[in-house]
Amino acid sequence: MVEALSAPVRPLDTFRFRLTVLTAVAFLAMKLWVLKHTPRPLLIEVWCFEACTWLWLFTLSAALSRVKRLERLRVPSLVYALLYVPHFVLCFGTVYFFDDARIGRYTLVDFDADALDYLKRYVNPRTGLGGGAALLAGTLVAALATYRVRLPGRPAVLLATLTVCTIGVVGFAASSSAFPTPVWRLIDDLAVIARYPRVQAADREPRRFAPESLDRAPAGPVKLESHFKRVVVLVMEEVTLQHFVAARARVPDDNFFARIRPHEHVYSNVFATNMDSHTGVLALLGSRFVPYEAYKERDIERYKLLQQKRTLIDLMRENGYHSVFASAQVLGEGIVDKMPWDEHILLTEPETKQLAAAGSVCVNPYRFEDGCEDGVMLPRLFERLERHEKLFWFQPTIWGHSNEYSLKTHKSDVQYYGEVLGRLVAFLEQKGLAEETLIVVVADHGRRTRGTEHLAQSYQIPLVLYAPGFERVENDALHSQLDLQDIIRAAMTGTEAELKPADVVLFIGQSYLSIVGAATREHDFMVIKNRRHAKYVLNHVSYADPSRFDAPPRGDVTPGEVLQLLGDYREYFQSPEFR
Repeated sequence: MVEALSAPVRPLDTFRFRLTVLTAVAFLAMKLWVLKHTPRPLLIEVWCFEACTWLWLFTLSAALSRVKRLERLRVPSLVYALLYVPHFVLCFGTVYFFDDARIGRYTLVDFDADALDYLKRYVNPRTGLGGGAALLAGTLVAALATYRVRLPGRPAVLLATLTVCTIGVVGFAASSSAFPTPVWRLIDDLAVIARYPRVQAADREPRRFAPESLDRAPAGPVKLESHFKRVVVLVMEEVTLQHFVAARARVPDDNFFARIRPHEHVYSNVFATNMDSHTGVLALLGSRFVPYEAYKERDIERYKLLQQKRTLIDLMRENGYHSVFASAQVLGEGIVDKMPWDEHILLTEPETKQLAAAGSVCVNPYRFEDGCEDGVMLPRLFERLERHEKLFWFQPTIWGHSNEYSLKTHKSDVQYYGEVLGRLVAFLEQKGLAEETLIVVVADHGRRTRGTEHLAQSYQIPLVLYAPGFERVENDALHSQLDLQDIIRAAMTGTEAELKPADVVLFIGQSYLSIVGAATREHDFMVIKNRRHAKYVLNHVSYADPSRFDAPPRGDVTPGEVLQLLGDYREYFQSPEFR
């Protein structure tokens, strides 16, 4: 190839080379302009990989053009165009979804009708499609206008430089767990599909797990007799059990989480059933497994019916509790908003500005997450604690949605939540309400960072209940988000010892990742990639020993059974019996 590229440069080679170089330069400028908040070294590393890919496309077409028969058939031009344009579209699209692509590591293999619908809905055509077309047209015109200008140096030097550059960039990409380039992601994804074992269809009869076992909601009203007149539920954002325990060990001695140890009930083997905030909250409130990804439009239509189903809200309201959903942000989430709350409290944009001016930490990374630190809701909570004899307060937190809160305050999420709850306990003690108040702390889901989806600790979440009259209890039986209603009811009535553990817990990964998995009573754990064209096992181990991540499974529940149970439950979920 070096010898071929050392031959005299032809006009077509000149055009392709200039188009390649101009595109790379234009993309670098666009990245630096559009992604103003992304670390510059990361952008440069990504751009180097993309530029190398474009240069290799030119190198391939230049080598093919030295074969006269191929040149007469215009094969080099066709090959260059068929490879250049898709790579252009991939790179351009990644610019507009850079953070999602970096964190989620999506690839073309994940692209389907739902992803296309998402692009149509949320990409501004004028800045998206129009910008891409303008950039492509501009580089084409510039390349055509300058293709007669003599190229500096010899193509062989280009090839040598390109080879050295590629070795360095590919080496970095191979060693990085978060290298956000679409081509590298696609290559890595295809390698994973080829490497991991396929799921074998379950053939065990009769089926051991009834789909109804994933629907834990009571069929009708339940009488609740308890001395607890107030229940406050704080839902932490993306906190795993592992992170909670580590962060809790570092909080000051006067922090809520340090002081309550003698009077807490800790559930240390709880799994999230849904790895997105929206469906995670639905599972906590509804006691039903949501068998779909949270943010796919077609899936939202499938589980929208949950807003009419019985939930923890109904249990509390039917027993005389005033129910309040509170969140320190401007926009809520549709289905949860439409549930039968007595009150639904959000902030307004003017309020966030007033709170920020008064010294509260307020962040607006994008409109959906326009909000302030969760403690700004405490005055509203205090007012309702005094006004209502019986109160159920449910508050998903916003602190963990952005690391800017921790960066601005130099506090971990767990430390901050502990400070908020400490202020709540101080108020309750001052007003003489502490003995009648149950405080529940749980998480909406576990860790969502790609590269960790095969680990059991990414799905285990903390669940802590506190009341001054409690004696410390630690429950290590298998539970899930679906058990929250039963656990709260048992804690309020003193019947926690009667709670039954789950035989198997299913979970759905974050949207567009096609992740399904399970944990079993035998402490087995499995993660399955459940794509339409490929179903393969990412991990199947025992998590009984936290010091080992590769211990063989101890039970006999198979990945095929898990997918069979998921399919059975989806049929039940869509059946007239459920609806």
